[in-house]
Amino acid sequence: RVLRLFKVFKYLRSLRKIGALLLNAAASFAAIAALIVLFWLVFAVVGLHVFGGIVLDRYPYPNFDTFLNALVSTFNTLTLENYQWTMFATARGGTYGAVSFFVAWIIIGKYILLTLFLAVTLEAFE
Repeated sequence: RVLRLFKVFKYLRSLRKIGALLLNAAASFAAIAALIVLFWLVFAVVGLHVFGGIVLDRYPYPNFDTFLNALVSTFNTLTLENYQWTMFATARGGTYGAVSFFVAWIIIGKYILLTLFLAVTLEAFE
């Protein structure tokens, strides 16, 4: 049933054109995705080494005690999903320099790398 959606491409010429443009830009999308994953891993390792072992208030998860937990914490920050709690709990458990780690990851991850996807998409439509 899901594959029936692709029948729409057969009938609508403009949608077929958009699909072809996005497929042509797939290599650029893959490069940007690899760059995001690389930065994600770097920030997770930095968080693991700097904030690992910090005792957090109330809810101990997500934290930076293991590599998997560090990946989850940085992913939550990248998607802006309840990152405030993790950021302030980490700052209270350690130092307030932890806020600069989270702000740097939001600026680099969200506002720079994810906007590259938009730039590649717009470039494909030129």
